[in-house]
Amino acid sequence: MTCKELFPSSISSHQHIETILRSLRDYVGIHRIIFDDANRIGDTELVWWNDEYESIRVKPVVYRQSIMATYHEPHVALSFVRTAWEKGQCHQIFELSEETVDRYRPPETLVRIEVTWIRLGDLVVEIGSDLSEMTRLELELIAQREAYSQATRETLLSIERTRISRDLHDSIIQSLFAISLNLRAREEKEWAIEAIHQVITEIRSTIFEMTPTSRRPLTETIESIVALFANAWSTPPALSLHIEREIPDDLVHDVENVVKESLSNAARHARAQTVKVDVHVTPSRIEITVQDDGIGPSGKKRRKAGITSLALRATDRGGQYSLTEAENGGTVMQWTCPIN
Repeated sequence: MTCKELFPSSISSHQHIETILRSLRDYVGIHRIIFDDANRIGDTELVWWNDEYESIRVKPVVYRQSIMATYHEPHVALSFVRTAWEKGQCHQIFELSEETVDRYRPPETLVRIEVTWIRLGDLVVEIGSDLSEMTRLELELIAQREAYSQATRETLLSIERTRISRDLHDSIIQSLFAISLNLRAREEKEWAIEAIHQVITEIRSTIFEMTPTSRRPLTETIESIVALFANAWSTPPALSLHIEREIPDDLVHDVENVVKESLSNAARHARAQTVKVDVHVTPSRIEITVQDDGIGPSGKKRRKAGITSLALRATDRGGQYSLTEAENGGTVMQWTCPIN
């Protein structure tokens, strides 16, 4: 019930105070201070309250009830009463949860209440504002942030897996394939040790996404790749280079893998006698062409993973990839991208 008949006379003379307190949607309780023998605040007694004050409590509210006897963590509540008595006003954040069910009605979700303690003459007014709506929004925001963080982690993990998978396929596997071709064709094997060490370096770079501290000029890099496939055909691939500038390391990585994958595809599936490699780098563009005189793209088994990877490397750079049949038979692979 609203304790209308008990509104304290000591503040009822203050204009509009009673009207304001009655109109609040917040819960309101007015307490009279009880001093102990040492003239310190030792307790309070409730002298007025509104319906909202009563609605959150398990037990019926009684006139002149004690804070020390009825409040959850009463010493904490009394400390705020003392602060308000000394300073005029203070604020407290109080949570209704499963731990407070012996005193307060259990909410469906955690409810936070901001309690303002105000001294009015010889009384202390307790006004509790329900922050549960704000709490709900905060919890929703936290949940959204966690969901976003999880989605971001999963996306980054997927991107990283794709990068490692693509680099393993386009670079590592093709290098190992080229080494196996040379092992069959060449009697001396010392070169293989250096080549395998290079592959190990590539694996580390792929896994940890490390850029070499020093990189060979692009011309030397491409020449070494073509040389690695020299024994795949009766005559080594014909190489034509037109390099007008060096390019960023990440772009060098793509060029290496495009040349390796294209030569590997030709060696595995083209049944060709000759292969030509042309790399043209201008100040603004890269063009790579690998052509063979084999059975052509329609006559050989397509390697979907390799073709897809080459296409993705081009589109990721804003470039183009194509695999077409040459005029006199065979296959032409063209890969282009801008240099940003």
